[in-house]
Amino acid sequence: MTTKRTPIEGAPTFPLRHRLFRAMWNVTWAVLCSWTPPMMWRWRSMVLRRFGATIGVPCDVRGSAKVWYPPNLTLADHSMLAERVNCYNVAPIRLGKQSIVSQGAYLCTASHDVHAPGFPLVARPIEIQSHCWVASDAFVGPGVRVKIGSVLAARTVVSRDTEVWKIYAGNPARAVKERSPGSSIFPEISPAQWGTGNQQKSGLTHSPECRSATMTTKSERIGIYLTRLGEYIRRFGLSGITLALEHQVKYVLARSGAPRITSIPGVGEIYLRPCSSDLATFREIFVNRDYDLDAHGILDIIRRRHDEIHASGRTPLILDAGANVGLATRQFKQFFAEADVIAVEPGAESLSVAQLNVAGLTSVDLRRAAIWKDNTIVTLNDAPDQSTRNVRIGAEAHAGGESVEAVTMDTLLGERKDDLFLVKIDIEGAETSIFGDTDTPCDWLRARPAIIIEGHDGTQNEYGSLAGLLRHESYREGRINGAGPALILIPRELLSGQ
Repeated sequence: MTTKRTPIEGAPTFPLRHRLFRAMWNVTWAVLCSWTPPMMWRWRSMVLRRFGATIGVPCDVRGSAKVWYPPNLTLADHSMLAERVNCYNVAPIRLGKQSIVSQGAYLCTASHDVHAPGFPLVARPIEIQSHCWVASDAFVGPGVRVKIGSVLAARTVVSRDTEVWKIYAGNPARAVKERSPGSSIFPEISPAQWGTGNQQKSGLTHSPECRSATMTTKSERIGIYLTRLGEYIRRFGLSGITLALEHQVKYVLARSGAPRITSIPGVGEIYLRPCSSDLATFREIFVNRDYDLDAHGILDIIRRRHDEIHASGRTPLILDAGANVGLATRQFKQFFAEADVIAVEPGAESLSVAQLNVAGLTSVDLRRAAIWKDNTIVTLNDAPDQSTRNVRIGAEAHAGGESVEAVTMDTLLGERKDDLFLVKIDIEGAETSIFGDTDTPCDWLRARPAIIIEGHDGTQNEYGSLAGLLRHESYREGRINGAGPALILIPRELLSGQ
């Protein structure tokens, strides 16, 4: 009788399918990306996404960087892996917004259990939160959290969690200096150029292309446009050429102004504001297909629940929480024309554009409101790290900014909780307020709808965690798909009917 070999005796640590995937990834990166100049960062981001990485906009992974396993890589907006960074992500590695890992740094999620006879591989995730800088040749070990605002000096070795807004140096790392909260690792770029949470949601911040006049060289702008052109052609065929050119002229090169109309194949006419975040939202939904349930292979699963509700004599319900300019609602109504939609958006200007975009749809209830744990008046303000929005309530709600009515999920849904089968949530760091912070299940989730959500764990926002959602066993043991910056969660009950 033969005994199974262990890795220390020459047996593989990972199954054949995993090894073949990594082999194909290494060849693809070497052929398509390793030689590319810095200006082609959008191309490299696209290739990483195709292999399962979650990449924000804009992000830069240099061609000489090494990513061991793309599905375990998450980069938030404006983050970067510089030249020769070694990203050994056997376990997940996540970079927060506006964080940089500089040349030659090593992010190592795996080691070996030196106390076990078989010397097995052990892995723990690394989290580098917002506004951090891992300088050249630094080493970050398994399980480390580099907390908000931390700086690791050149060749620093970190094996334990850091403290927020401190500078570390040495081997082992030790705190040598305080860092002022809000200081930027991009001193040559003002916060206005990067954009803030409030501006993005109101659509007033410039898109990455509009900012390119001050942030990039002419050759980089050409690279950005060619990458976008390729995305349009891949999605819309040859008609994508004229559509990409139209959008460049109407929404990127134009000055800010009133919403302008564009006709999209298979979608119809939509309105977008020039030089705003609207075009980026359009690309997420209709070019990159982040919310396309069919592209993610889950449309039939969700449709089955839709049909069950309809067969019982009730009207299925979709909730679009954080509707922005209404494009996600347009996408969902393409799949579920008979469903009712409640679309909620706190920004007055975005809401006015959403009204134009849903004008031809039936059974869409568009409301101006924020979603919160109480029925009250709130003001939304940028978090200190600009990664999310903080909520002010009570007397503070009138201290500055534009106030808006806030409602609870119970108030919003009323008696229709059992009709809910699909929820999209992009509420900029108020997740805990609707999912709770205790083990008590949320009553509004009793129908177990599918959820598309952009979380804000790791940001400077006490209400930005998805922990409350994952306390629900149905979602924790269900299926989770990556969808650009968002996650799609299919509860266990929907999967059981497959």
